[in-house]
Amino acid sequence: MRTFTGSDGRLYRNELCLDTTNGDTLASRDLQKLNMNDAERTLVKQWDELLGYAKKTDEYDSSLTYGVYQIFAEIDSSYKDDEGNTVWNNVEVHSALSTLKEQVKAYYNTEIVPTLFKYEFLK
Repeated sequence: MRTFTGSDGRLYRNELCLDTTNGDTLASRDLQKLNMNDAERTLVKQWDELLGYAKKTDEYDSSLTYGVYQIFAEIDSSYKDDEGNTVWNNVEVHSALSTLKEQVKAYYNTEIVPTLFKYEFLK
């Protein structure tokens, strides 16, 4: 999901993210109701760190409501140097995003996959 201005001139706001810079989103309101475990608190803390780093970049637009995908697509940018090595424009963003992805993968495998097997959504 992204926040963007459509060809019709209307702003389409991402309501499925935790960025509350421009007010609560549907996702952030629902998250407030959740009784989080340690793993979930760790994920939210990492998200906050990622968003904090994203806000410090030149690419950040304070009028938008960012989710992980939009940060990945618009702020976590890189280029190849003369030797063909990848150079990240925003190292802190890239590192925080990589950490969040690993944490989400671990959370999915430990918290969600067992339930999927239990109810035979996975076999």
